[in-house]
Formats: sequence, C-alpha cells, structure tokens
Amino acid sequence: MNVFYQDWIPHLLSITEEAALAINDIYSRKTYKIESKLDNSPVTEADLHAHQIIKEGLFALDPTLPLLSEEGEAVPLEVRSCWDKFWLVDPLDGTKGFIQKTGEFTINIALIENHIPIIGVIGVPQLGHYYWAIRGEGAYVRHGNNKKKLHTRLSSPLRVVVSRRSYERPDVQIWATRLSSYELVYCGSSLKICWVANGDVDLYPQMGRTYEWDTAAGQCILEAAGGQLINLKGEPLQYNTRFSLENPPFYALVNSYLASLLCG
Repeated sequence: MNVFYQDWIPHLLSITEEAALAINDIYSRKTYKIESKLDNSPVTEADLHAHQIIKEGLFALDPTLPLLSEEGEAVPLEVRSCWDKFWLVDPLDGTKGFIQKTGEFTINIALIENHIPIIGVIGVPQLGHYYWAIRGEGAYVRHGNNKKKLHTRLSSPLRVVVSRRSYERPDVQIWATRLSSYELVYCGSSLKICWVANGDVDLYPQMGRTYEWDTAAGQCILEAAGGQLINLKGEPLQYNTRFSLENPPFYALVNSYLASLLCG
C-alpha cells in the first residue's frame, strides 16, 4: 500500500467537494457568465471558479508538482515533456450538460506519473458522488457516509453507454458490428467511465473528440476496479506523450474478454 498517496486522498476529496459546492451554487442560479474559447467550446464561470479552487488546493498539497488543467494556461510539449509527475485536471467536465441542466457533469483530478494515471478522483456535484482510486489499490465511491468498493462486471445483454449527441454519427457505431446484442443508455461527461467501473454498464465506446483531462482520472478508477480504458489496438491510453492533448478513439470496458471482441 502506498501510504504516502493514501494520505493524499482525504485532501483530494476535500478539494473536489469544495469545487463541487462552488459549481452547484452557480448551477442553481438563473444567470451566470458563459464565454466561448478559441475552439468555440463554451466555458462558464463555474469552470473557472472550480479551476481556481482546485489549483490552490493542489498547490497547498504539494507546491512542487506542475498542473495541467483544461482551464489553465497551455503548456508547450518542450516544457511538459520534462515532467515525470504532474496533476491533470478538468475542473468541470461536461460544460454543455451544465448549461443544458442535465446534471451530468463531473470534476476530474488525476496524478500522472511516467505517462500513467496513478491517482484518480472524480466528483459528481449534482449527485454528491465521489469516486477515487490509487493505481493497484482498489477503487471506491462515497455518497454521504456510505463508502463502497468498485468492481466491474459483465452483464447480459451488454449495456453500452454513449453520449446523446454523438451516437448518430456513423463512425460511432463501428463497435456495434462486433456485438451480437446490447442495450443502450445515455449519459454525459466522465460519469460514463464511472458507470463502467461501478458495474452499471459494460462498455463506453468513444470515437469522437476527447482530451487527456477527460479520461485520466476515470482510467485510474476503472483500471483499479478491474476494467480497461484502451485505444482501438487494445493498448491502455498514455498521457503527455504527444504535442496534441487530444485522445485517440477508445473503449472503456469491463474486462479483457470484451476487449478481445472489440479489438481482436
């Protein structure tokens, strides 16, 4: 057991809870500020406020570790390629769901070491659910005072979770030709990965655009729960290895058997 990292978990959960409270406060308002980033994706004052809370909290935990956040400054590869360990954060994953009032948005905090997520924390502000894992030491979820260890499991028929806006794209359905039968459910943000880790669904196929801060925390949690997050060749995603921070298409799934069906 990594006692050092275990000691960090209460602090990381506290940071996530503080950010969740701030997000929920803004979410409950009738109006709040929304702007567009350079890629025309929306950013709200909730994204920016959560970023600041998380940034300050992580710096207080360990001021030596760099931070790469969706809402922070861009860091060129020549700088971040020198990092052997850093925080990778999405302060509010699912901003469109936040604006559309779906409740399906999350807070993602991961610690990356040598291109692998070794700590993952995900908060679901509207549900009050907090997921976390340390690589190789199990994954957990807490709701109020109730704490549960996470385990993936294979169901019959298979349950597949996709985002509402992407399912109709033809390339999203490539995976469907390899499955004999399945049921579809819909969800947004990294909550989909949490559902796989919790055994609620079996597969989350993602053929569209995502970024490294969208998946790192979820990958750590899913792998610690017995699942996998892999590219279409069956390889686990790695982080901070390329100029672009955009992920390749991937599958989040419950076990190696399902991986062999989709990648074999």
